[in-house]
Amino acid sequence: MIWHWRRPGLLLRWNAVLCAVLVLLWSGPEDTRIGGAAALGVWTAVSIGTYWASRRGGVIVRGWRAAALWIVFGAAVGAGAALCTVLVMLFKDVRHAHPFPDFPPGVLAAMIARVPPGAAAGALFGLCAGLMRGALDPRSPDAGVPDGRGVI
Repeated sequence: MIWHWRRPGLLLRWNAVLCAVLVLLWSGPEDTRIGGAAALGVWTAVSIGTYWASRRGGVIVRGWRAAALWIVFGAAVGAGAALCTVLVMLFKDVRHAHPFPDFPPGVLAAMIARVPPGAAAGALFGLCAGLMRGALDPRSPDAGVPDGRGVI
């Protein structure tokens, strides 16, 4: 298993711009559905996590340390997804500033309560992604047979 990220490029910067524009467009109309906020929160958390990991790029980590990094990265993104969703909802409530918020405090508290399950799910997803990346990486010694076919 290998952990290797490149330096941040133009794609990550445009991703951040697009994410910010969509948050601003989404927060404009009166809408109390949680699905859009959750999608934007997950996108924001994945974008922040990818940018953070790519800022520390250029280092190759192998073995159990790579597995640990994938697990920690997944847990951070999973927990960050719920927190970013709360921040997106709070941004919309503050932007509208009327007496009855689109997302009341009970909804925000329920989203904060989803941080531990999100971290656990993210850790498992990170472990799965790390194992799949290690299995499909041609530089890895256990990537499959030499002719390019993977072993299942």
